[in-house]
Amino acid sequence: MKLRIMKLRTARCVSPFCLAMLLTASPAFAQGTLPASVSSWNSTQSKATFAIPAAAILKEYGLKTAERRTYTHAGDSLVATAYTFNDPSGAYGAYSFLRTPDMPQADFTKHSSMSPSRALALTGNLVLEFDGARLDRFHGEIEMLIAQAGGHAEFGTYPALPQRLPVDELIPRSDHYILGPVALQHFLPLASGDWLGFSMGAEAELAHYRLQNREATLLIADYPTPQIASSEVQKLSHTLNIVGVTTGPEHGPELYATRDGTTVALLAGAPSKASADALLGQIHAGMAVIWDAPILHRAHEPSMGTMIVGTIVGAGEICGFALLGGLLFAGLRLLIKRRWPGQVFDRPEDLEIIQLGLSSKPIRAKDLY
Repeated sequence: MKLRIMKLRTARCVSPFCLAMLLTASPAFAQGTLPASVSSWNSTQSKATFAIPAAAILKEYGLKTAERRTYTHAGDSLVATAYTFNDPSGAYGAYSFLRTPDMPQADFTKHSSMSPSRALALTGNLVLEFDGARLDRFHGEIEMLIAQAGGHAEFGTYPALPQRLPVDELIPRSDHYILGPVALQHFLPLASGDWLGFSMGAEAELAHYRLQNREATLLIADYPTPQIASSEVQKLSHTLNIVGVTTGPEHGPELYATRDGTTVALLAGAPSKASADALLGQIHAGMAVIWDAPILHRAHEPSMGTMIVGTIVGAGEICGFALLGGLLFAGLRLLIKRRWPGQVFDRPEDLEIIQLGLSSKPIRAKDLY
């Protein structure tokens, strides 16, 4: 009975303490990606719900949460928005979508850009957007906000597909990484629906080029396997007006296409077939399918003579270890028999001698010692 009373009193004492700890820790759980203040700038309450521009496209990139704060100081204001995505690849695509051609490269992060009234920065799976007048005045504050928000980011590898874009004649800041049909329809409305095959695991990269004073659009799509890429090319030949393909429709813009392994490239707006072939010829798949691959480890195999000599030496070492083990055991046995005769090995009560009875004197086990 006393034990029960003590337990009840202990529980009553611990419960308020635990409640106080939870109440104290709750602000930490409620803290968002953006800090409440930075340097001498203070912000209003963060907005979890606000009008997200191009929400359907950002959802294709894997948008999880969005947070916005307005920082003020001495009559100036700075609006910061933090977009959190499922992975860095989706964040990279969203960054390429939100960036406009009038935003040159900035030095906040490796992937960052800024115009007089708008700035973007990519860090891990976060995309940070800043809006304000004459943002170059707030360069230090933006850097601190990016650093503090970056502590909530999850880092990983960014897509490798943008690296396959040809560099010659590329229009700066015209490249976009695409993961869904809505974003593709925004940049290249050639057909309706998922005509490129994103449901089959495709990823795409789009960019604009200046070919003979004419702007052309290049689309590179990469598929999981060469078989899927070949199947999607067959579907595209029936949907789009591809030059040299008789099964496609005759209406619509003329397109030039090529396939290399898992990579399919489409070019729209090319002034001539020669210029299209020159640009498409620079695109290659990031993998190669080969049937007869040489065994690479053969170059490190020893010669036949070395293998034979090694086998003989190894067999000799095994025999040597066996002989040495036998000698050690025999010497130990003789030493024990000499020191303790009939007590450890060949004890009389455990030794039985089979006799033929040819002599009158029987042989006993003790006669052996």
